[in-house]
Amino acid sequence: MKRLLLLIIGIIVVTLTSNVNYGKVWRVDMNSANNPDFTNIQAAVNDTKVAAGDTIYLAGHPTTYGNLTLEKRVTIIGNGYFLSENNYKYENIFSSKLSTLIIIPGAGNSVIRSIEIQAPVAIRADGIIFDRNYVKNGGIHIENSKNCLISRSYFSRTGNTYVLYIGFNSQNITVKNNYFDSNGSQTFRSETGSCTLINNVFSGHVYLFAGGVFLNNIIISQGFYTGASADVRGNFSAEGSMSSYPGNQFNVSWTSLCLQNSSPDGKYQLKEGWRR
Repeated sequence: MKRLLLLIIGIIVVTLTSNVNYGKVWRVDMNSANNPDFTNIQAAVNDTKVAAGDTIYLAGHPTTYGNLTLEKRVTIIGNGYFLSENNYKYENIFSSKLSTLIIIPGAGNSVIRSIEIQAPVAIRADGIIFDRNYVKNGGIHIENSKNCLISRSYFSRTGNTYVLYIGFNSQNITVKNNYFDSNGSQTFRSETGSCTLINNVFSGHVYLFAGGVFLNNIIISQGFYTGASADVRGNFSAEGSMSSYPGNQFNVSWTSLCLQNSSPDGKYQLKEGWRR
């Protein structure tokens, strides 16, 4: 009886695991000599053979792969960026570039990682993970979305639009460990209180119009404003607008915080006296 029971359990386990779909891996590379599955990222996403839950590896290339509108749940992983600034010998030092990226509802729970995007990113879907990316000439706008994570990314733009914007109809948006560079002007605006910002650097104005959580961030220049009850603790600000919030340090200059050496990464390293 014991052997029969073990046999039945074994058959059940094999049956269940055989029905699990782990997703397929696809390669996109503009260099056809590398025998990729696709040479165009939009064509790959639109192809019926690429199913929801699959992973797409996007090879680095000197030129951009063009525009991408994502409406399918996939994971897209690029080659990274700033590779020539590191003392490693990479086979391919080029980043995986997109001209624009728009993520719409059909792409809910997608993952975008290690991509360089050369214009503002629009997120209009739930459950998006946007991690380790470089948005070169724009920011990221999140609207009609919930349960999204923006992490470990670098954003840089010039002009008068916000680098990070979270619309009032978005919920449970987490933003952590990012660098937002607006050349000292408007950097961040949130219209929802359902957002959490932790361990980020903002180069200019921060507006939390509906409150939220703002912890352990650095504002290099300009001010901070919140129009509703907010949890604001452990932050550094270059001017005095945080003076009404206990547990923050204000009128602290960026040059007093960091080493300011010539290294691309080292210039953002905190001085020993500011470690917490």
